[in-house]
Amino acid sequence: MPAAVFGTQILEEGDILLLDDSHPWTNSTGAHSAIRLGQAIKGSELGESKLVHAVMWTKQAAGRMPMAPSSGIVFGNPADQAQHNADVAASPHTEEISEASGAHGVRNHWLRAGGYYAFTLRDDQRGLGVRAAEIARRWGSTGAISYSQMEALSSVVPGNSVHDAGRAMENARRYAAGAFHSLPDWARLPEHERTGRDMFVEGNFGNAYCSQFIIACYQAASLTSGVPLEGVAALHARVANVRHLHDALQGDRRFVHQFNVCIQQTVHDGQ
Repeated sequence: MPAAVFGTQILEEGDILLLDDSHPWTNSTGAHSAIRLGQAIKGSELGESKLVHAVMWTKQAAGRMPMAPSSGIVFGNPADQAQHNADVAASPHTEEISEASGAHGVRNHWLRAGGYYAFTLRDDQRGLGVRAAEIARRWGSTGAISYSQMEALSSVVPGNSVHDAGRAMENARRYAAGAFHSLPDWARLPEHERTGRDMFVEGNFGNAYCSQFIIACYQAASLTSGVPLEGVAALHARVANVRHLHDALQGDRRFVHQFNVCIQQTVHDGQ
């Protein structure tokens, strides 16, 4: 059983955290219960149904420069970077994670209280995690990518073709094309095309939900790095739920589940 870590000091960019709804520090909600129930219907060969939300640790390591211009601050010299690092360290609102949140859409935020399964990349794969984290931060920088509640719910319906390699590659190319844009083309689908029955049509882009967002970031990072799609990045993102993601992480040679992160309630968790 992985060791429990009380805090986030051990986390690195690109680490994937899966929220354990059964942990006593997790603020369980009705939505979590619905996701947990739906995922429990899936086959026993998949990951654990009690894992109900996925986020990526994207807090930037001190002193590291962005890989490419983004919608956020781009630093021209190490002194500017150092000052920014100091400012972030002093702020109680430090952005630590990127996620697709049901209440807020795709955003950069702090890690809320709860118990998390933490999957970290092996040392020789760390560059891929850094790139995935930068893409996640960029997509979360404006709050313009909305949350797809209907797609999130439909992802727990049995029969989804999560291992469809053709669809996975088709999606990945769209994500990679938007890797350096804060509002990528895949998120620009008109609002009237993102409602009602159209939400259930495979390939219908425009917004995101938690596990899809994580997979999309790693697909974009893989293709923009010249890395083949494998493991987590090989999933059909638009139909994958958190349980699928957990299953893929367990079989992905690049990730290891060495520890769980446990965060106690903080003053900011209601936001």
